[in-house]
Amino acid sequence: MKTHIYLIITCFLWSCRNSGKKQEPQDSASVETQYIDSITRENPKSVRTTGVNQFWSEQAIASATLYCYYPEANYEIDNLILDKDDKLHYTALDSPVIELPQSTVRLLSNMLVNMTDYQEDVIASCFEPHHGIVLRNAESKTIGHISICFECNQYRVKPNHVGYIPMQFFRKLCNQAKVPLTRGQIMRLYNNQISG
Repeated sequence: MKTHIYLIITCFLWSCRNSGKKQEPQDSASVETQYIDSITRENPKSVRTTGVNQFWSEQAIASATLYCYYPEANYEIDNLILDKDDKLHYTALDSPVIELPQSTVRLLSNMLVNMTDYQEDVIASCFEPHHGIVLRNAESKTIGHISICFECNQYRVKPNHVGYIPMQFFRKLCNQAKVPLTRGQIMRLYNNQISG
């Protein structure tokens, strides 16, 4: 099932990329329909749409920024990408910082809104994230954030958690952005940043 979901999401993300030709922007309903179709077409019994997340449907996500950070530098501080005052974790790397393309922002927004019965097959009990996505509206006000741990295969969405976005989506997103995925790589970048 994971392989099918990965292939479907990979194909869908690839189709959303700008091929160099001028394309008309897709409306959110079209993106939503394509996403739901893509995850259910291959194996209709594996993932089903279960409803709409009311909280996220009322948010107008205009931009999303991907960060890498190293929270192990201080275990006394919460390890989410943003604190309760929406301040970026102090270990966030200066580079890479990636503004996600609008096609990915629309897809992520629709993935938050459209609830499914998808569940990860394997997750670990630890949660030591090294990647975060900050979601903002058109006025650049923070409206949410996602902290991602690839080692334990889970993520935290604030302020309204969802658990039905496949981790493979976040892996693909990071691979496309060419950001490091492992703790060791991020630790080296963080150490270089603080020593340089």
